[in-house]
Amino acid sequence: METVKIEYTLADGITVCVTVTVEVRDLLEQTDRQMRSQKRQKRRRISAYIDGISELAAVFPQESMGEVVERIARTQQLYVAMETLTEIQRRRVYLHFFRGLSYRKSAGLEGVNNKSVAESVNQAVKKLRKEIEV
Repeated sequence: METVKIEYTLADGITVCVTVTVEVRDLLEQTDRQMRSQKRQKRRRISAYIDGISELAAVFPQESMGEVVERIARTQQLYVAMETLTEIQRRRVYLHFFRGLSYRKSAGLEGVNNKSVAESVNQAVKKLRKEIEV
């Protein structure tokens, strides 16, 4: 069994050297790539939300700066809460509330029963309310 040495720099700056099999190294590298990809996706979602906030200020010019800041804070809370949903729930909530699709149309896109979509969205809304209220 072939082994390799890997060096990791920890958060506190300490470098650690470990010997692992090639298979373990490959698995660690794959996990690292996945984590970097998830971080990029999260940055893109944050950027999209920030763009949306800019549009929001243009849509509601009658609001005071305090009201805009409060709206931004609520939007950020919603963004964080949305991250607690499953990917399916997040997609269904987005289609229903942000794109205005009916449960039936969303179900048609996914090839599932519209009752399943409705239940999923309702569970997601309950979870979002719980997350935001905490």
